[in-house]
Amino acid sequence: MRVLCHLLLAMFAAVAAWDVAPSRADESHDELRVLEPADRPLLHEYLLREVSRQYDERRKALIEALPSPAAINARREQLRGQLALMLGDLPERTPLNGRTLGTIQCDGYRIERVIYESRPRHHVTANLYLPDPLPAIESKVDNGLAATNGSPGKLGQSACGGEPICLLGTNRIPGVLVPCGHSSNGKASEAYQSVCVLLALNGCAALIYDPIGQGERNQIVDLSPHGTTEHTLVGPGALLVGRNTANYRIWDGLCSMDYLASRSEVDPTRLGCTGNSGGGTMTTWLMAVDDRIVAAAPSCFITTVEQLFNTIGPQDCEQHFPGQGAFGIEHADFIAMRAPQPTLILAAERDFFDIGGTRTAYADAEAVFRTLGHPERVALFTCDDEHGFSQPRRQAAVAWMRRWLASDERAVVEPKHELQRDADLQVTASGQVLSEFADEVSVVDLSIRRAEELADLRAAAWQASDEAARRATIERLLGVREKCSQPAKVNSHGTVARDGYFIEKLLIEPADGVPLAALCFVPDDANTNGAKLPAILYPDGRGKATDAEPGGPIEQLVKQGHVVLTVDLRGWGETADGPKQSKYRNDEFRNAMLAMHVGRPLLGQRVEDLVAALNVLAADARVDANAIQLIGVDRAGPVALHAAVLDPRFRSVAVRDSIRSWADDVVARPLVANQLSQVVPGALEHYDLPDLVEMLGKRAAKLPAEVGPGR
Repeated sequence: MRVLCHLLLAMFAAVAAWDVAPSRADESHDELRVLEPADRPLLHEYLLREVSRQYDERRKALIEALPSPAAINARREQLRGQLALMLGDLPERTPLNGRTLGTIQCDGYRIERVIYESRPRHHVTANLYLPDPLPAIESKVDNGLAATNGSPGKLGQSACGGEPICLLGTNRIPGVLVPCGHSSNGKASEAYQSVCVLLALNGCAALIYDPIGQGERNQIVDLSPHGTTEHTLVGPGALLVGRNTANYRIWDGLCSMDYLASRSEVDPTRLGCTGNSGGGTMTTWLMAVDDRIVAAAPSCFITTVEQLFNTIGPQDCEQHFPGQGAFGIEHADFIAMRAPQPTLILAAERDFFDIGGTRTAYADAEAVFRTLGHPERVALFTCDDEHGFSQPRRQAAVAWMRRWLASDERAVVEPKHELQRDADLQVTASGQVLSEFADEVSVVDLSIRRAEELADLRAAAWQASDEAARRATIERLLGVREKCSQPAKVNSHGTVARDGYFIEKLLIEPADGVPLAALCFVPDDANTNGAKLPAILYPDGRGKATDAEPGGPIEQLVKQGHVVLTVDLRGWGETADGPKQSKYRNDEFRNAMLAMHVGRPLLGQRVEDLVAALNVLAADARVDANAIQLIGVDRAGPVALHAAVLDPRFRSVAVRDSIRSWADDVVARPLVANQLSQVVPGALEHYDLPDLVEMLGKRAAKLPAEVGPGR
């Protein structure tokens, strides 16, 4: 059946236009413009209002919980459950197969070059910094945390499971995990070397590991640059299979903590975590899911999501979870999830992560800790400098670890120390795990494998369900709301005369949505004999004016006797983001990320727009409401398929220059541009695009032969 579905979809979908131009109306079509350039209603502004509304509700919930420790604890457990849902499934632990491949002897410490597997044949390259010689310190320290630092939670259990072991009378030392930020050379970055050296000189083991896309762990071969670009390009495929980039990053962090805790030099009851920038992100996520982390110090990350979106905008795919806004989870809530475990926020006064938002986040966290009776366990350290793990923040982070992991509150001063060359810290001979191991499994491979597993798992369930249940599942995943069925306002903005037909410029204003610029093409002889005409709704992801030129595809349809309505669904054509907002090979990056954040992916919002446009077309006195066809072009292809499945009023549907399958065209092709706006998180757990074609049955039509391919 799956092969048949692919064939059906291929019948009316041309070869996908992979690297399409930004989805903006051609500026040469000025006569077809509906909105004035100065007052274009931006989708971005609408999404920011949605974000603000969701976080207003979150603030009310926090204020209501603050007077009661019981309410705070209940909210904390609710937040942890929601985080687990956002994160997606995590695998069973497998052997780490850790190895030390060399040691660098330094003055007062040593560095081991280590490698382990977070998943079978998925290698993590790391450096372990150890004091040399090891200090003679008893492992049980009275830091006042005995009552709160219980056994690890489900996500944070050690590799061997069970209660942490108390090792009295040994020389085991605290261990600190250091997720590094977005340095191209990963663990070898100077600032990240420096904090590890400082930890080792202050009696702690420090494990720093390369993230995917950095250092020795590039996951996509034909890509430059890697780093945040790679993190984002692997995001769409991961989202479709019910995961996300953070899922892969967090699992690496949990397994790295497993490795650190397993070392004979390390006391597994005294573990900490600190990192800067992207490492601050990972410290924030890890400290919320891993109960083994006693002390945490995220640097240059914590602010408010709301302020982040209002200033520099969304960051790469590892730094945001789908549905995070719908759950009302702010940065401060990741601190609340671990309250009252000791947490230090490190910040820069002149960071691009807004310091005002940082202070708000600290105030929220401090209020939670105060309610729980431990305000001293959360703190804010700021320095009047710019983004980075600068020396003042490194010293503060290490002092925090000494305070809570060794009951030592002496000041920490960073001495001059030698830094290693990148090549000396390198673990693999080739410099890249994909080159080093012939059978290396990348995160792209992991998403592809999951997509294949889901195809087999969902087939029987999909066939066993009825159409009503399928539609309900699709509507839930898309975030389609009942409001989309409410009538839209329609205003005329003039007409353009053409040979044999005219064009009405319309502004469609859906209820609680973004205004849609549209063009209605009407034959001159419409309604001359009282007969109503068949109609075609023609959404085009490149902009409504792209196929509207004289002699073009739309004119061909009009001269065959159709009324044609072409519309800029939100974020396309006249309401598209400017070219400066293109980021990480995605020209709709910030809007796609914001839409997933609020729990309503762009594809779902555009389905609502398409239904609103259908309502307008069906109400037109010149149109036969029982003879409306749908043609979706470019990124409108998946939108059209979903809309036709959900609304039986479309007599037929065809797509052109569109993706044919999420599994084949998105998950398996991470280098393809502009995919974020075409995905629905978790969709492949339930259906793929060919399944929609199967549901459409005979309504899945070929393009009229006279209509040429897209430009």
